[in-house]
Amino acid sequence: MNFALLAMSLTDLTPYASCLCLFIAVVLAVSPVFQFWNAVTDLYLWGMMNSLESTGLRRERLYIYSRFLVLAIVLTVVGGILLDMYILAFIVALLLAIVPRTLLQGRIARRRALLRNQLAAACTGLASSARAGMSLPQALTAVAQDSPEPIKSELWRICRDYRGGVPLPEAIGRASERLELDTFSIFAISLITCLENGGKITDMLDKISRNINEVQRLERRMLSETAAARRVVWVLAIFPFVFLAVMGVLHSSGTALMFTTIVGQCLLVTAIIFIGLSILWSRSILSLEV
Repeated sequence: MNFALLAMSLTDLTPYASCLCLFIAVVLAVSPVFQFWNAVTDLYLWGMMNSLESTGLRRERLYIYSRFLVLAIVLTVVGGILLDMYILAFIVALLLAIVPRTLLQGRIARRRALLRNQLAAACTGLASSARAGMSLPQALTAVAQDSPEPIKSELWRICRDYRGGVPLPEAIGRASERLELDTFSIFAISLITCLENGGKITDMLDKISRNINEVQRLERRMLSETAAARRVVWVLAIFPFVFLAVMGVLHSSGTALMFTTIVGQCLLVTAIIFIGLSILWSRSILSLEV
């Protein structure tokens, strides 16, 4: 009787055991695929991984985002095939592959600009602390406590490396290599030179602070003078899509031909390409290097 009950219990558990075995098989099969795609992600973000990690995006999170990106691209291609929108599906999939890297580059650029702008106040604080009689490690610690992010994290990292036994010039050099920022490189080289060869560190820090403030002043002036032109560029870029939406309301059957026919899709893709090229051209004209 007990054996019969045990056999019935095992029979009831058979579907669950089958599902568990199937799940394990899928995991074992997918794991190499994930490892392969992680390597592809490293190639996709080649030259950006260290900078992205400094912005707070960890490598594991980037791997997860890349898998969702692949899923979105696959769904776009499948949807385009099912709806007979092959050309549009190809363009959208291509944009999905290109746009994330562009957005990540923009995130890195914004963080670098913020670091450069905050470095001016940090240099002034270091100079004031040095005049007050503090050593450079003490001055770095004091300035790091009062500084905003992200310069605060970078200064704290230098202090932690120094307290961990790393020589101060080497800790500053590591930060310079990690950030890959011209202004911070000048700041690091100046500090290392003063530490190794001697010199008036306060005068050097004041000069760096004045130079950064002057660059900020010129950039603000350029942004104010080109603000109207940049707004015009975006209005002209958005207008074709607004016009297409209005035509969809007024003449829906005719507008649908832009999406359901090969000729219409080619015209739509051509318009998108010209709009994108015009935006890039305008940005290259308006973005002047200081």
